[in-house]
Amino acid sequence: MVRECAITYLEDENSDVRKAAVGTCMLLKREPIIYQMSDHAMQIVGEVLEKLLMVGITDSEPIIRKEVLSSLDEHFDPHLAQAENVRVLFMALNDEVFAIRELAIAIIGRLSIPNPAFVMPSLRKTLIQLLTELEYSVVSRQKEESAKLLALLIASTQHLIKPYVEPILKVLLPKSRDSSSGVASKVLGVIAELAQVGGQDMIRHLEELMPMIIETLQDQSAPTKRETALRTLGQLVSSTGWVIEPYIKYPNLLELLMSVLKAEQSSGIRREAVKVIGILGALDPYKHK
Repeated sequence: MVRECAITYLEDENSDVRKAAVGTCMLLKREPIIYQMSDHAMQIVGEVLEKLLMVGITDSEPIIRKEVLSSLDEHFDPHLAQAENVRVLFMALNDEVFAIRELAIAIIGRLSIPNPAFVMPSLRKTLIQLLTELEYSVVSRQKEESAKLLALLIASTQHLIKPYVEPILKVLLPKSRDSSSGVASKVLGVIAELAQVGGQDMIRHLEELMPMIIETLQDQSAPTKRETALRTLGQLVSSTGWVIEPYIKYPNLLELLMSVLKAEQSSGIRREAVKVIGILGALDPYKHK
């Protein structure tokens, strides 16, 4: 029914009809055929997906392109992981709408698990492109978007990104002090994601990261950046197991965290401060008064 009827309306002149056709085609994921791997089933689902993906990258209406990509959940992964479909999804990374690029990179990251051999070469190019934009762009908005996409990429492809922790961090560290608080905040978010991937490997970078994080926490002019810095600190400590010692190495850290709890108006920032204090652990009150 979907292949014979609904799919024909994906090219209708009326955008409402095309959007309704997308929704109808997506009903395919409720059918048993989506789980079957026979040649016949693969052919039917493949034909529908091919049409949907073309709509997802060529339709003139952003809302329809977004509708297609947002509906491509895990049910479709065995079919989306086919080489030709992955190629089309990489095209969506060039969409003019940032939200669509976010959806595309999340899907591609998900597909790196069933089909790493095909996804990784193109993913490597995307990683280089995002790092280049972040490092050399003079437009703050583009740097923010690149950082956000980079965080999504790292979060969804942790097992593949680990060999690239060092070069990624090399680009991120200078940008964490960017004059734009929006850019700096997004970069700190990327470092938090990278900490989950790097684990113990991040220990060697703590001497560079901690002064920057403490400096950010002291900046009263950018609440969002301070909240992200707290989240990043918590992730670094939990990923590396570096507890208690930060209080000793940076004596003003505990006082800084307590001042956030006492004076900060934002409940989100106070909540993150409580989490960080819990992760860092307790000092011996007899040794440190």
